[in-house]
Amino acid sequence: MESSQLSTVPGHMDAMLVAMEKLGIANPQANFDKVSKTTMDLENEEAMNFTKALIGKYMDFFAGKTKIFNYGTDEYANDATNAQGLVLPQVVWSLRQIC
Repeated sequence: MESSQLSTVPGHMDAMLVAMEKLGIANPQANFDKVSKTTMDLENEEAMNFTKALIGKYMDFFAGKTKIFNYGTDEYANDATNAQGLVLPQVVWSLRQIC
């Protein structure tokens, strides 16, 4: 059995969004019908750069230790929109920016 590393970006980022604000990154949350508590604003350049750097650190750490590095990109901003699951255009855009 092998382990597979998972990064849940841009949704499911509750703790990371709080950390970003504590580090001085303004408004890292997505804002649609209301402000999301779980999803990063894909247009916030500072939040994106922070996330890219963090994912880079994880990828460096796990290089050679696992064959798979997974992005859990489901449920984008469900708490701030009426979406009921995957919001594909935002996720595709996000992955293109991060990778």
